[in-house]
Amino acid sequence: MATLSNLDPRLEKAAKSMRAGPLRTFARITLPLIRPGIVGGALFAFIHSFDEVVVSSLVSGVSVRTLPLKLWENMRHEIDPTIAAVASLLVLLPLLWLLAIYVTWLRSSRKLSANLRLPELT
Repeated sequence: MATLSNLDPRLEKAAKSMRAGPLRTFARITLPLIRPGIVGGALFAFIHSFDEVVVSSLVSGVSVRTLPLKLWENMRHEIDPTIAAVASLLVLLPLLWLLAIYVTWLRSSRKLSANLRLPELT
């Protein structure tokens, strides 16, 4: 919310005055300006999701074993390297996914900007 409240609406109006459509305005102006807030919110939500053990233990039945409950049970009864491996995967896979999305976006924006360059007049 803090990122959105600091967003200057004049930038979007300027893009629309130059005949940019709503999708292009969002992709080129709004999204790059609010990206730090989105990433921060996603990181906060990811860290907050580690509270899933309490929610899972209260909501799930006796026969259902969710991943947070299984990890908690293994940590309480025995020390197992599987817990560290699963926790590492839970942290690394979303980060790798975000990195792949960012690299793909960066390549496409570079390719688009290279295609939009005007030829030099000599």
